[in-house]
Amino acid sequence: MPDLLFRALERASRGRRAGFDVEWRETWDSRASGFYHALGGEDWLPESLLAHLCADQSDHLKRVALVTREGSPWAVAPMRWNTRFWRPLLYGICPPFPEILSCGGLPETMAALNAGVSINLGREDPAGVSNLRWASSAPNYELPLHAPPERYWRTTERWKSVVQARRRSAAFVMVRDDAPSVEWIIRTWRRRWSTGRPADTAAQWRDRLTFNRWGLKTGAVKSWALFDGERPAAGIITVAHGRRVNAQTIVRDRDYDWYGLGNRLLAEAAMDAFESGMERIAFGGRFPYKRWWAPQAGVSHSYILAPFPLHVANWAFDRIDGLGRQLRS
Repeated sequence: MPDLLFRALERASRGRRAGFDVEWRETWDSRASGFYHALGGEDWLPESLLAHLCADQSDHLKRVALVTREGSPWAVAPMRWNTRFWRPLLYGICPPFPEILSCGGLPETMAALNAGVSINLGREDPAGVSNLRWASSAPNYELPLHAPPERYWRTTERWKSVVQARRRSAAFVMVRDDAPSVEWIIRTWRRRWSTGRPADTAAQWRDRLTFNRWGLKTGAVKSWALFDGERPAAGIITVAHGRRVNAQTIVRDRDYDWYGLGNRLLAEAAMDAFESGMERIAFGGRFPYKRWWAPQAGVSHSYILAPFPLHVANWAFDRIDGLGRQLRS
């Protein structure tokens, strides 16, 4: 019921922002294709991949927002509905590829939709955009690759952990860029982090798997998996675009905690990026342990945009939900 209520309120709250017109397409159709080509989408992601991702609505309602400014195509934004807000469909899947195709930045484009939107750990500051209702920031960690990664890890004593993990897991087999291993990594990640809520990042597992299958074929995605005999023990997936690399997914079988396999895999991925001539590798934000692997590089921004009626409804829902939890405890 809350999902239907918020969908209805969200649709009713939309309005035209000065200078922008927005069309919401139910799938990737010829209209979306026209915007894609008008905005140079060939340099972004393949249209066939985007159409596939938008068509699979197994876990989420998906739409394609087409933004026109002064009569000309201005943005294409594939979006997913997470029961209370829209979120870019490619969030947590494709970076360092852009999550949308737009003549503006992510905050400006999301504000142009004039809809309820939730962004988690975006790179751009939303300050000053319309309908901004809440915002926070968290440290972002990236390792410049102008020197061997080992140099930084020695300053944080992480190098000792890498050496130890290599020694303990010397008998394990490393498998590179392997489709079955990628599927195991994604499914294990889903089991570890999913709570069953559509708003969870882990609820995007099917789309992450689809993207990674494409990326393995093109070289945009790389993977490392450690096997104890025939049994997968841990794995990591990275995504590269231009000269940037992002650590996308890392998992381990908890039975192998003693081996420190995460340390070995993160080191493998970072050193591969260095040897491939990449400029930097991003480890993401929020969690303090990441400073062992990379220095802070600015902040990531999380925020909510919502027209006023939807903002009031969200405020009321939060208060009622909080009161209900208090009464049940």
